[in-house]
Amino acid sequence: MTEVVPRDAATVCVLRPSESGFEVLMVQRTRAADFMGGDWVFPGGAVDEIDRDEAPMSGLPDELAGAGAAALRELAEEAGVWLTDPPVDAALAAEWQPLRDLPLYDAVRSTGRRLTGEALAFFAHWVTPAGQPIRFDARFFVCEVPAGTDAVADENEVHDATWISPADALGRDDSGEWAIPFPTRRTLEVLARFESTTAVMEHVRSLEEVERIVPRIVTDSEGRIGILLPGDPGYDS
Repeated sequence: MTEVVPRDAATVCVLRPSESGFEVLMVQRTRAADFMGGDWVFPGGAVDEIDRDEAPMSGLPDELAGAGAAALRELAEEAGVWLTDPPVDAALAAEWQPLRDLPLYDAVRSTGRRLTGEALAFFAHWVTPAGQPIRFDARFFVCEVPAGTDAVADENEVHDATWISPADALGRDDSGEWAIPFPTRRTLEVLARFESTTAVMEHVRSLEEVERIVPRIVTDSEGRIGILLPGDPGYDS
């Protein structure tokens, strides 16, 4: 059987301040999706050639530019959150619908804007385990937006979008109310250690290296499925 080559992808953890600290934007993928259908994730998707070649964006190194553009494009398409310079204010957002007839990047250019790649900080790098029928090589970014920023699900790729504290999202996964994929959960666990968006961004921007993590799916003698990460006993065996 030929091993599936992972497709490049990107996702973005969008943080906004709240009275209790901060919230992260999460979306529920449509149940009809071939990959992670019905799961709660951060906005994101596959990196396309147009993201590498045609995105009106600056502020990221070449090796991250395509992924960063894809993350911002998917954030706008899935949840209606735009990170642009100049910003998309409420007045423009109300008039933005006619521009939906254009490809997103053309729409951004038509208003003299660009995507703000400098708002993104590279946070994590996860690869779908070998042996899976669909695999992604996904770069996780983090950014912050003002308090009160709205998000609206596109009702196509995702059918719900909500702001929630990392701890509450983990609680919903623990209770079975939500299904959260392993890399997303591990990211929420990291975010839950911090008390503010500023603390998160300072931490992420201080990282000198982001490890590329390829989990392994294993089955024990009793048929129970588990996940091993690099450094775990048995990972290399």
